[in-house]
Amino acid sequence: MHFENKLGLLAGVMDAFYAKRLLAPAAAIAAAAPDPRARLVALLRDYVRTLGADWRLIRAFGQRGRLYDDAFHERFKANNRAFTRVYLDAVTELRDVGAIRADIEPRLVRDAILGAAEHYVASRLGAGLAVEPDAFTHQLLAMIFSGLEPRR
Repeated sequence: MHFENKLGLLAGVMDAFYAKRLLAPAAAIAAAAPDPRARLVALLRDYVRTLGADWRLIRAFGQRGRLYDDAFHERFKANNRAFTRVYLDAVTELRDVGAIRADIEPRLVRDAILGAAEHYVASRLGAGLAVEPDAFTHQLLAMIFSGLEPRR
């Protein structure tokens, strides 16, 4: 495959990465976990593992994708939107079945979860510490769900 320039190469790498390392695993998890809470746990654990393993590459996509308003930016947004959709679906389903408060916007919950994951991985790797997906997932979701449970 030939790329017109380095940005084209980066876009091709990004598309392949999203397809193989983010979208395919997320779709498999979503299909295998009918319970939305279990699905969210499995999705987050897998994402934190992937972030820990491929942080520099993911960071390069995000930095370039957010910096300019161009074709790469649009591809980055489309890939990111497809990936984050499974999180939004799980949170929305939890709200719809009454497992979390109806007055909280599902997009805010999704963004809080994914933002916390990215910050956690960046902080751990920056400090030379190991990324611990299981512990992080348990702690974050326990904290989030304790604040999101329906009021009685």
